[in-house]
Amino acid sequence: ETAVNIGYSSKLIDEDTQLIYLIDERPEKLKETIKINIYQINNRFKNSQVALVIDGKALNYILSFECKKEFLELAIACKTVVCCRATPRNKAQIVDLIKKHTKSITLAIGDGANDVSMIQAAHVGVGIYGKEGTQALSASDYAIGK
Repeated sequence: ETAVNIGYSSKLIDEDTQLIYLIDERPEKLKETIKINIYQINNRFKNSQVALVIDGKALNYILSFECKKEFLELAIACKTVVCCRATPRNKAQIVDLIKKHTKSITLAIGDGANDVSMIQAAHVGVGIYGKEGTQALSASDYAIGK
């Protein structure tokens, strides 16, 4: 919920955006779910803006096994990809995956030390000053108060 709220606050997601969730997905079903969502974006949501919200469990599987290609196709079809409950390494890996295989500009927003590698991997990094300290601010291109 926090990650999605940041998406709304930063205007990367608005009320017209269709949200697709890959949350706590079972590994054996994940590849199929990704393919279904690609189909829906290309058909059902064809003229809509779509944002993908993915959690750490699903992301960990995607980055470790054979779903990278399908996931990349889904991510590219979306306007925004929001990752939540991911490890610092996974956060940086997803930014690198998008950065290396597309011509897209990547943006990473974080508020703590666990976001530093992701912020540094992105084209543009934004650090949020808050309870987590100033590590994200130090690693970022831009800093905001909240």
